[in-house]
Amino acid sequence: MKPKTRIRKTSQKNLDKTHQVYLVPGFFGFNKLGSINYFNRVNELLQSHLAKHSINFEIIEVETQPTSSIRQRALSLMKAVIARQGHKSAGLHFIGHSAGGLDIRLLLTPGVQIDESDYEAKIARKTKTAITLETPHYGTPLANLFTDFSGRHLIFLIGLLMNSIPARLSTLLISKALGLATKSSLLKESLVTSLSDSIFENIDLKKSNKIWRFIEAVVQDQGALIQLTPEAMDIFNAAVSDQSDIQYYSFITAAPPPKFNAQSMNLRGAYNLSNRSLYLIANLLTRRKRSNYSYPKLSPALKKRFKQRLTFEINSNTNDGLVPTLSQLWSQVRNIYVADHLDVVGQFRSDQHANSPLTWMDSGAQFSEENFQQLWKEIADLIIKVSNR
Repeated sequence: MKPKTRIRKTSQKNLDKTHQVYLVPGFFGFNKLGSINYFNRVNELLQSHLAKHSINFEIIEVETQPTSSIRQRALSLMKAVIARQGHKSAGLHFIGHSAGGLDIRLLLTPGVQIDESDYEAKIARKTKTAITLETPHYGTPLANLFTDFSGRHLIFLIGLLMNSIPARLSTLLISKALGLATKSSLLKESLVTSLSDSIFENIDLKKSNKIWRFIEAVVQDQGALIQLTPEAMDIFNAAVSDQSDIQYYSFITAAPPPKFNAQSMNLRGAYNLSNRSLYLIANLLTRRKRSNYSYPKLSPALKKRFKQRLTFEINSNTNDGLVPTLSQLWSQVRNIYVADHLDVVGQFRSDQHANSPLTWMDSGAQFSEENFQQLWKEIADLIIKVSNR
């Protein structure tokens, strides 16, 4: 029997004159964890662009289930829309990063029934725009890493350990030790520093701590680990279709191919070493070919457009560190950016913002504040354009 959604009423003035914009995080996604916001500075940036127009917009960052199946994540998204009475708004606009784009597509599929209610159809009727950003529409080989015996049980084992008091105590002590170590010049401004300061800074032994609850959610449901493989997405695309009256757009990214030489791996500190190594490993795993499940090909028009923006060629190996570039193509492709998978949601170092996070992967993409501003202005302009129709 399918679960039935319970509705929580909210009081909003002029709801029928307000357009709602939902920001949907991807795999391993969250709203806020420690001091890290998943969509870092995105809400403020979108608001600044949308506020320049006469239409009233409300931006909502969705709390999702980090590694649950796409259906469960879509159900979480539907509940978030219902809780904010989005089905009574003037219009709905969804922006999904990474796997969040798949949650949106499933929720908006004609005739879909995620639970026993009929809110799926009500939400679809109100939806104007569905924007996917770096979404693995045709899967990512990186997900196949978790389908073998060791991969399937790795996260589960970590979760079990984190739910025991001795393991939580050990993690707490290690995090404190890392906090002291990061004061040294060796680890200053490293990935370790970023994790210690932003995630483990306020950690404690209580099981109710958000860090432990996040890990527990991962342990309870790891359905997306299998569903994001190219093989599983082949079935997804056969069953999931677009609504004819909704505008679907995609933004895609590509990072430069990794360089395997002494210069690219020079030891300029722990930050460069850890981040460059992370990108090299992730890129290699993501570029593994799945011969029976090919990605779509670039049209001549897109090839011409992308050639003007890129200094490297796009092929089946090209990726952003987590998702193949060609797997991100869907419906109306608006633009391509040279970036890694987390740059576009504000997880990059910006000299213009003192509290900006360190980049997670040293891909050599050199994604800048200007690129960040341009991307989200493009997205805001699309939303405004569709809303005015």
